[in-house]
Amino acid sequence: MFLGTYNILLLDEQSNFLDIHTLEVLEHFMLAYKGTIIFVTHDQTFMERIVEMKFDIDPVKRIIKPDM
Repeated sequence: MFLGTYNILLLDEQSNFLDIHTLEVLEHFMLAYKGTIIFVTHDQTFMERIVEMKFDIDPVKRIIKPDM
């Protein structure tokens, strides 16, 4: 999927069950990707190394707000 001609990727918990080497390769591809990547993760360390903009979603208040 990283080698296709897409401009938006939507990923959900992409770092689950990856060994360290594979996680580093995934990070490399995500950082080099020219389009937009929207992803959901609970891996704080992975997220901090990848994201340029983060949004917090509050399902109770039904709001989405930038959080950086």
